[in-house]
Amino acid sequence: MKRNIRKPIALILFTAVAFFALSSSLGAFAANSIDAYPNTYSNTGNQCEDIVGVASTQIGYVEPGSNITKYNDWMTKVVGYNYRGVSWCGMFVCWCANEAGIPTSVIARNAGCTAIYKSFNSSQIHHKSDGYVPKRGDICFMASYNTTNPDALAHVGIVHSTEGSNIKIIEGNCGGKVQMLTRPQYGATYSGQYVVAYATPLYTTSSPVTSISLSTGKLSMNVGDKAKINASVTPSSAANQALTFASSNAAVAKVDSNGNVTALKEGTAKITVTSSNGVKAQCSVTVGGTSSGGETDDSDANDALNDLSSVTQLLMAFFRKGFLSIGMILLGLIESRYKLNGFYLP
Repeated sequence: MKRNIRKPIALILFTAVAFFALSSSLGAFAANSIDAYPNTYSNTGNQCEDIVGVASTQIGYVEPGSNITKYNDWMTKVVGYNYRGVSWCGMFVCWCANEAGIPTSVIARNAGCTAIYKSFNSSQIHHKSDGYVPKRGDICFMASYNTTNPDALAHVGIVHSTEGSNIKIIEGNCGGKVQMLTRPQYGATYSGQYVVAYATPLYTTSSPVTSISLSTGKLSMNVGDKAKINASVTPSSAANQALTFASSNAAVAKVDSNGNVTALKEGTAKITVTSSNGVKAQCSVTVGGTSSGGETDDSDANDALNDLSSVTQLLMAFFRKGFLSIGMILLGLIESRYKLNGFYLP
């Protein structure tokens, strides 16, 4: 008996096509959601690199509605005014600056291109007539015609790199997306726009501490011992190289601000060295019994022996002078004293 297998095959094919279509739709929905493209960049403290790094994570973002983006919503929270429905290229630049940890004194949080431009000092603004060559991290301003009038500015982006006479710019609200486009350094470009000016923010470009190296990671000490932990940071050019030292058990081993460790009693402790930006390194300390140096006990014993030698010489002088009875009495007293202190005359 022949079975009709066409219907099951058709059903399988239909299910596969429907699943593929649904997956594609869900993927497109996720890509176009307002919170898509989270910032995955880790700031380094070099603000110029950080703003470009943050902006790069946003390339491909698509507004889910006309001028409705997470950048608009963020600006609304910052300013307290509803910016949904407003062109968002300037908000994108400010959002990137905020994510990069750049203070408002370096890049002001303004929604519009003109307001961002005017927030910079005149010494930070450059035009073609200056002979200025744009560089990474600059803010690029565009207008619908070739002008130096800031009130005519219509678009803004972040310079990613310079390539000959061209630049690569990461721009928000470019066809409703975040894109990285290649444009000429100055003058006419596509979409009826002209590159007319640049601003150079006063970025902090020195790097923070990324790691701490210690002269030792383990100390074995006895009570009373002292040791020093030397610490150095990477990179050596880090702006703030201040370090703090702390003991997890100061009753066992205490440490001062210079890394000098003193063993106080038997036990264990960890000395933690921390940089101003939170990077840490640790040294384990184990404290045993009495100090191997034994300086206090040796000193007492030596003093006693020196005393004993002097007294013996005095007694011998008494004997030589014939004061035998006096000498014997003194000898008995001294012998009793030193027996009490753990020493015996030979």
